[in-house]
Amino acid sequence: MAGSEDENGEGHVHGFDDSEEITDDDVMVFEDENGVEREGLIVAVIEHEGVDYAVVQPLDQLTEEDGDDEEDEIETYVFTVMSTAEGEVAYGEVEDEAAFNAVCDAFSELMDTVDDED
Repeated sequence: MAGSEDENGEGHVHGFDDSEEITDDDVMVFEDENGVEREGLIVAVIEHEGVDYAVVQPLDQLTEEDGDDEEDEIETYVFTVMSTAEGEVAYGEVEDEAAFNAVCDAFSELMDTVDDED
């Protein structure tokens, strides 16, 4: 992949929808580290080394009104994006720690860019 932008490990952002309208395609159900089923908002899809990763934040944390502090941390999950044999989208665990870290870094840079625009 000579000349590919992925070689630097930063990846690409395929989509980042900063509109306030949430569609069914933007939401997924996942199981957190405690085995609790949660709904999450797909806030970005980032490509790293030819693989798409969904960056997901739990809807319950995004809609809480209790502490509008910018200091409040929102949990962020990363899943691989795959296609099933039926052509549907499926999500899986990220097993490669280096890829996970690269996607998290790319998402942090994206959020810094969005914050700078506000």
